[in-house]
Formats: sequence, structure tokens, C-alpha cells
Amino acid sequence: MVIMNDITETLQKKILSRALPDGGFPSKPGGKYRPDATAWAVLAFSAAGVQEDLANRARAKLAAGQMDDGRLSLSRDYPNAFWPTALAILAWQNAPQHLESQMRGVDFLLAAAGKTVEKIDDSTVADDTALRGWPWIEETYSWVEPTSLALLALEATGKGNHERAHEARRMLLDRQMESGGWNYGNTKVFGQQLWPMPESTGLALNALAGRTEQKNVKASILYLKQEMGRLRTPLSFAWGYLGLSAWGERPLLNRGLLQKNLSLQERYGEHETEHLALLLICLHAPQGFLSVFDRDADK
Repeated sequence: MVIMNDITETLQKKILSRALPDGGFPSKPGGKYRPDATAWAVLAFSAAGVQEDLANRARAKLAAGQMDDGRLSLSRDYPNAFWPTALAILAWQNAPQHLESQMRGVDFLLAAAGKTVEKIDDSTVADDTALRGWPWIEETYSWVEPTSLALLALEATGKGNHERAHEARRMLLDRQMESGGWNYGNTKVFGQQLWPMPESTGLALNALAGRTEQKNVKASILYLKQEMGRLRTPLSFAWGYLGLSAWGERPLLNRGLLQKNLSLQERYGEHETEHLALLLICLHAPQGFLSVFDRDADK
């Protein structure tokens, strides 16, 4: 089901125009190679079913940056920032030539975890700090977004039933707001409930789809439904849309809202490659993020 061909073509051209000679992508036009931007470009082209040769060069660029233990870091100068590993695993999906790299990445994720501390009754935070998810940076606390990306990577590669995945889903459910939604990863601090964010909520809903009963996330689905009409950034709009789609609540695409998301570039400058990719993905993923790998879903 190709929707809004003109917007789809615009997004494809914008992402394509940023391709570097070696197959990588920067986050912004004229920028340097970033593995996260490169992985998102691959996922966007895969979702749209275009630029397979370029996507393969980008996958090879990602594989060349993989470290001996299987991680892919934001930069070799900062190996502890390993969160792009999950994105690379997803970018290598359905690419048999990179199966070994993908499985090494999976093994790394299964061995990695955020730092935990024993839960105490008088803690300043309400979360169960003993539950393991994944951090942005090694030896730090687990947060909602890197945990959700890792879960999507494990689900895509058939590891969704691993004990680490089960525990991480318990962590996400524990971090859900009582009134619905997620933020970066806390619910209450010093007794004060924090606010949810649509991008974190959409990402968590994708990571939990099919793995918990809908009643357990009903409030979060309702929160996103209420937010969708006023989301003006690609990051929040795309993850919100994908979050609802993953639970069979796919809203009608609003052309005007999509165009407003794109028009913000006239005022604030070019959107990041990652965010343009997310917009393209949401146009081609009717059952949520993981349906980008199901070519029959986009019909």
C-alpha cells in the first residue's frame, strides 16, 4: 500500500541526496558518517523497496565498523556508546551476506545490560531499578528508547523469547505512566509523576506489540490517539503513528500534518536523516515498525 506518492518520493530523494561515496550517511547534509543515520537510511529504503544496491553498500559500511565483541558504537573513539548496535542488527535483517555480523551483534546485546540497583522502599524514584534493559552508554542505567530498540532487534532476529527480552519487557511495563505513555524512563521522582512523550510511547508500544495483552497498554494507546493531531515533528509523529499501527489502531494519514512536519525545515533547517527515514517508514509499515520486513504488508 504505497500512500501519498509525492511525499514518499520527496523523502526518498532527500535521504538519497545525503549518501556518502563510501555508502554511509550523515545525520545532516554535508555532515560526517554516522552509523545510526546509515542504519535508518537502510531501513527506510528497505521499507520503500528502493535503492537496494545503495542499501547493500550502507550495510557493508556498518559491518566494517563492527568491533570484535559484536558491538557497533557511535564512534570508535567512543566504544561505550554502543546503542547503534540494535539499529545495525535491524539494518542487516534479510541480508544473508551480513548474517554473521548480525548474529554477533545479537550475542553482544544479549550479554549487555544497563546497570541495576536493588529496589528500596524509600527510593526517590518509583521504578523497579533491579530490572535490566539496555542503556545508551555502557555502564549506565537502562532507558526506554535503547531498551525498545534492542527488543525490536531481538524480535526481528527470532530472539524475542529470550530471558533478557522477557525481563526488558517487564522493565518497560514498569516504566509506563499510571495515566498512560512513557518518557525517557522514569515515572515518578520524589513522588511527582513525570510527563509522557509521544516518541518514547510509540517506540515502547512497538517493542511490546504482540508480547503483552492490550489491556496492559490501553492507557498508552489512548494517550497517543489524543496526541496525534498535534504532533509537528517527524520523530514524534512517526513513532506515534507506528505505535498505534503496531496495535491495530492505525489512524488515517493526515496529508496536511505530514506536510507541516516537512515544512518545519524552512524555519529550522533540514531534518535529520534519521527522522526523514522514520517518516518514510511509517508510510510503508501498516502493522507497526517490524512490518517493514514484511514485503507483503505494504500492499
